[in-house]
Amino acid sequence: MNIKVGVLGPKDTVELILDVAKSDTNDLSFFPFTYTKHTDITEVITKNRSMIDVWIFSGIAPYTIAKEAGLINKNGFYPELNGSSLFKTFLEITYLDHLKLERISFDTLGEKEMVDTFAEMNVPHEHIYNIGYQFYKSPEELIDFHFSLYQQGMVQACVTCYRAVYEELKKRKVPAYRITPTRTAIRQTIKRSRQQGETLHFKKSQIAVQIIQVEDMNTIISEDTFSYEVYRLDLKLQEAILDYSEAIFGSLLPLGRGNFIIFSTRGLLEDATVYHPNTLLDNLRLITDQPVNIGIGYGQNALAAEQNARLGLTHAKNQGGNRVVLVDESGYIEGPLQHPESIGFRFRTEDKDISEKLTKAGINISTFNKFLAIQDKVGPVSSVDISELLGMTPRNARRILSSLEQHGMAEIVGEEAPTGKGRPRKIYKIGIFA
Repeated sequence: MNIKVGVLGPKDTVELILDVAKSDTNDLSFFPFTYTKHTDITEVITKNRSMIDVWIFSGIAPYTIAKEAGLINKNGFYPELNGSSLFKTFLEITYLDHLKLERISFDTLGEKEMVDTFAEMNVPHEHIYNIGYQFYKSPEELIDFHFSLYQQGMVQACVTCYRAVYEELKKRKVPAYRITPTRTAIRQTIKRSRQQGETLHFKKSQIAVQIIQVEDMNTIISEDTFSYEVYRLDLKLQEAILDYSEAIFGSLLPLGRGNFIIFSTRGLLEDATVYHPNTLLDNLRLITDQPVNIGIGYGQNALAAEQNARLGLTHAKNQGGNRVVLVDESGYIEGPLQHPESIGFRFRTEDKDISEKLTKAGINISTFNKFLAIQDKVGPVSSVDISELLGMTPRNARRILSSLEQHGMAEIVGEEAPTGKGRPRKIYKIGIFA
């Protein structure tokens, strides 16, 4: 097992971390990434996250930026600045520059850590100013904090954890000092990274089972339908699920009409960025108007994973149907799962009125947007247009168009004669009409 560790930060801190890491190359591979501006951090991680198992950041600032952007979860670490880091800076202030410690400004450090360090040194801290770090603060904000205190004569030295802040204060002729992590803190961070990397590798090798169930398939059979229609529907469902299975490198096994099971690994499923289970759910709901549920289970073996998947399927049904619910190896239940790209147009609307109407109509935004896309191409649509272009049953297309009309999101603008026998087909224009 080889764990890929991305080291991200300013050039000097990255070089320090890599130097400490020289003795930890047996099962770890280190990849350096440097930046000059904090705005580059998200771009660097986004471009390289697929090849990195664990990230080590130079400090809390880049870590927080990545965390708030949702680019890391439990795979990000940074060397904490402890008392040893402060002592190293204090030595520089007192012994090298002969300044007193009574009037200093700090940023980023925890209040308790700083007060405890001053107490241990028997140094008063009544005139110590500190701007904590609960959320990301820009370099400009920290520069203003330090410089304002120095200009007013309230401090005689400024201590920062930011390289950019340190360099700007130096340009302004301010006695500035930069706290950097100690080698001991870096070693501890590397150790934590290795442990988390091993855990992630272990989890990724777990079996992942997905059970897909289209409920009550036989209810679509009526006096005026043939078994061929049901058979065609089943083939359409299989085709959609097969495309999904191929995208996540899984193995598909049909279990009978409307029931399917996919075997893969947790790593393959979680790393699949193109095709999310909710995308599959949306596609299946376009094909049939029957409720569709997906249970996902993780386990150390196929039996345990399948049991968890069936538990997830049960919870999906109990939550009202048309859900994706996941159960992990510990029995933790998560769901309904949200699509990771839910901010995209296809899966979300910012129009509150549209959202409320769709909710009442029982139609999701994905389906509505697909109908609009077809209308943009062919003009006003019939159930046959929708059925042919989206691969759903004519019955389901009629049901959705009728529901849109009832809730003021479509209006009948005409009729067309069928090619064979039967009643004229209604032609709809989709939009907001009431």
